Amino acid sequence: MTTFTKVQVFHDEESDTLSMFRPLIKFGIWNGLIGLNVDSQSHSTAVKVLHWIYMVVVQLLLLLTVLRYCFVLFVGSENGRFLDVLSAQAFFLSLSFTSLMTSYTLTKCFKRFCKLLDKHIQKYGKLQKGDRIHKFNIYVGPIGIPIVISICVTFFCLCFFLRDSLTLYLQPFDIEIQWQNALVMTHLILDINFHIFHSAIIFLLFMVIWFLFVTEFDHIDCQLKDILLEREVLKSESRIEKLRQEFISLVDCFGLFNSLFKHCIFGTLSVFLPCVCFWLYGVIRTEQETEEFAILTLLMLLNFSGVFIIVFLGAVLNSKAHQPISILNKVDILLVTEKTSRSVAMFLSRLLGPPIGFTNYGLFTIDPPAILYIFGTLVTYAVVMLQFADTAPSTIANNNCPINSSILNRTMIP
Repeated sequence: MTTFTKVQVFHDEESDTLSMFRPLIKFGIWNGLIGLNVDSQSHSTAVKVLHWIYMVVVQLLLLLTVLRYCFVLFVGSENGRFLDVLSAQAFFLSLSFTSLMTSYTLTKCFKRFCKLLDKHIQKYGKLQKGDRIHKFNIYVGPIGIPIVISICVTFFCLCFFLRDSLTLYLQPFDIEIQWQNALVMTHLILDINFHIFHSAIIFLLFMVIWFLFVTEFDHIDCQLKDILLEREVLKSESRIEKLRQEFISLVDCFGLFNSLFKHCIFGTLSVFLPCVCFWLYGVIRTEQETEEFAILTLLMLLNFSGVFIIVFLGAVLNSKAHQPISILNKVDILLVTEKTSRSVAMFLSRLLGPPIGFTNYGLFTIDPPAILYIFGTLVTYAVVMLQFADTAPSTIANNNCPINSSILNRTMIP
């Protein structure tokens, strides 16, 4: 009887933990981003097979956009518009890569992440903001879906009414032919819908789980502060050790969270500088129509917003996770017991070890200085591009330039 009760309690807790994210998970299942195996409800084999086919078709549709832009690149290179098209190609390549790889990791590992979080809750108590996260996810559907749909409609209307100015980006379709015009408009509707919905689901889920970890790290930090302010370090050796173990458990959960969204982080950050630089170079070196400039600028702003979200949230989380360092360094080891001293040393060893935060495929960890590095690099390349704009080709052809004239005279002397 006792065994049955424990199993039942754990099952209920698991269901409660998964229910915090269930609205977003359902949203992802409907849009072909997440597999049915993540859903706690049982489904027949036929339904699972049909959903897998649906997911494959959706991903193929998104990859078709990338392949279509390869043809657009070929046409654009002949018209001197290679870099303009390349900026858009890099942007859609990033979206397709993020959607495909994050779909794989969420379908494969999200349930395991929830189980690991269940074990943490079972051992150290409920999450600090679990109820708030659950309420937020309840209202995500009624509020978020209309907003995302309105964004999709706005994008499609812009592309539809400006299609005469965007003929290069609609290749290989000819909008003058009626059936091809209908085909490309249908492709645009589906492409815009799935790209925007997938990106919205991924980033909303990313931000919700980020908020969960930030509040948990902050709670541990507040508890350590309370121990130090109350001068109860001598009496709190077991409490400090429990906080250390809770912190280690939380870091393990965060490691799996990082692996769920590592492709999203890489896909967004890796194309940011190329996208902006190609776009800026295209603006400087080619004559763009106003409509084309507006669409490409909008794509760059979307890319910039994704980078800003990842970098800013990553910097905040890294700072929150390492806050206990300043508190633990104030503990006087000579005045505490050997057990407390060992717990503090092990706690500091983990905090000063491998950095805790989002990583870009292990290349670097996103921390507060990373904000300056990334945007400083962007400003540097932007200044270089603007300097290219000032060096007009007419200067080289102008014989009034003394340097060019002297070089020319020297070459003419026998």
